[in-house]
Amino acid sequence: MSIVETDIFEITESIWALTLGLPVTLRDDIATVERTADFIIGRVLITGYVQIHGAWEVTVLLECSEALARRVTVTMFGVESDDLAPADLEDAVGELTNMISGSFKSLLPGACTLSTPLVLEDMDRDSTLGTSSTVASQVAFECEGELFLVTLLIPDILQPDALECIRRNE
Repeated sequence: MSIVETDIFEITESIWALTLGLPVTLRDDIATVERTADFIIGRVLITGYVQIHGAWEVTVLLECSEALARRVTVTMFGVESDDLAPADLEDAVGELTNMISGSFKSLLPGACTLSTPLVLEDMDRDSTLGTSSTVASQVAFECEGELFLVTLLIPDILQPDALECIRRNE
């Protein structure tokens, strides 16, 4: 696992434990979204994304099933599942994405800012982000039997130097 993937794992594991009180398991048997057809097929995906701008240009995605989004929303807000509105799911997934992004941003050299989190159902990456991007790093997790992914994307126009910097190895 690269240093960046280790950082993503540690950040996400810490946020899940401290904010939600839920354990996560690393699923290092899953490398990319393309290799996880069972993760995508037949599920509504909720995707939170935050863009990091400045010295670095990185998009952080948190992709999870609607079932996991509901579980973390119930836990985060202390409400009953029956009382959840779609906006509640967006708030919870957006906030988790923002926490992961902010923690990752703090590890980057140079001045950077975060965009406001955006949360969408069944997001089409290219049309939503408005540019072609490359997966720089991706870590798969499991929480209560549900898979979720944290992905770092960098714009193709920044290749190959940014990709090499982000993928630095131990």
